[in-house]
Amino acid sequence: MFLLWLFFQVPNRACPLTITPLVDPPPIAHKIQYEDTQKAMANLAFDQVPRADLSKDAGLLLRAVEEIFGGDPSKGESLLKQLEEGIQNQQYLGSVIPLRARLMFNKGAYNEMDAYLRKIGNDGGELVDLLVKAGPERPEFTADAVGAEVRFDNDETPEVMARIGSDILHQGIFDTGAGLTVVTESLAKKWGARLIEGDFDLGTGTSKQVRGKLATLARIQVGNLVMHNHHVIVMPDELLTLESEFKKTRLELIIGWNLIRHARCVIDYHRKTYSVKPSEGNKGKTNFFWMGYPLVKTASADGQPLLFGLDTGAINTSVGPNLFDKLDLPTTPITVQVGSVGGFENMETVNTPKLSLRFGKYLYTLEKPHREPNTDSFFVLMDGTLGSDAAAGSRMVIDFPAGRFELRPSDR
Repeated sequence: MFLLWLFFQVPNRACPLTITPLVDPPPIAHKIQYEDTQKAMANLAFDQVPRADLSKDAGLLLRAVEEIFGGDPSKGESLLKQLEEGIQNQQYLGSVIPLRARLMFNKGAYNEMDAYLRKIGNDGGELVDLLVKAGPERPEFTADAVGAEVRFDNDETPEVMARIGSDILHQGIFDTGAGLTVVTESLAKKWGARLIEGDFDLGTGTSKQVRGKLATLARIQVGNLVMHNHHVIVMPDELLTLESEFKKTRLELIIGWNLIRHARCVIDYHRKTYSVKPSEGNKGKTNFFWMGYPLVKTASADGQPLLFGLDTGAINTSVGPNLFDKLDLPTTPITVQVGSVGGFENMETVNTPKLSLRFGKYLYTLEKPHREPNTDSFFVLMDGTLGSDAAAGSRMVIDFPAGRFELRPSDR
């Protein structure tokens, strides 16, 4: 079964940030020696895989993963298909089938995904069935943009203007951590959304279990991007009203990954401007991809390669257990309050005094990021999740079609 996650966690404060220019930075290279091939591949340390010793199946899987995380997922998918058709060791199907299904899901090929899973006797689950019934989305770019100003009313998370239909304007949280766009039941009804009969399970950023409904919006525009027949998750209004000891947050529209992935999105957290335009295309080495969650390649101050999820709907940057295997980080026990669909809850965890990450020619140092209990994406091990606090005072570029993520200080 394919489970979609909604990760818009809302901790109660952002991590203070310092940005410094990098002067003669050490080269980026894996400093950790992984004990086996699987662990090396999960950390994208392809240079540590003993290629000469690999079986034919393992060699094809390695090549496919390198393409998926190197900027050519179509070629990676083709290699996975080749491996599956000529497979010699059935144990590799445990990786091949979910990888192929996720690649189909991310490009919106739900009919293809459903047919593939049914052919091999697998069930994609309730969500895939509903997405097939909903029909394909259709992206289109227009010359006239909707809005250019970002609001940060919900603490540090960006809110941008969306146009629904031809004349309804509404602010929505720009959230890479939400797999699909989310709207409240009341807005879905008001906007005439087409509800698809049935419901499905959703993963959240807390321990709460919820079910959602799927609907389509005939037309929604953000920036210069228009989405026709846009798939949205419909949730009861009360589940999107998050009340903590600090504040009450009412969420109505969350613009999700199924819109964001089509465009080159630029958010300037200092100037409070944004744009959503056609991708500029791949112009070199890629550092941004998707495997059930948008993932960014970065590095520590001393050049250790790291892999972070990207969640612009989260205030805080957080770190994962895998990071502590790579960096010598001191910890302090703390209690944090986190929220997602269904409300807030307390979490016992730890934080570390400082975390420094390299983006281009700059070093971003965040104070006291907390540890998440689980930051695993499928097949790869994430070292943490970048929240909007990492972009304070900066210009963020999210260009998934080009496989590029950029973060640098905003031009003053």
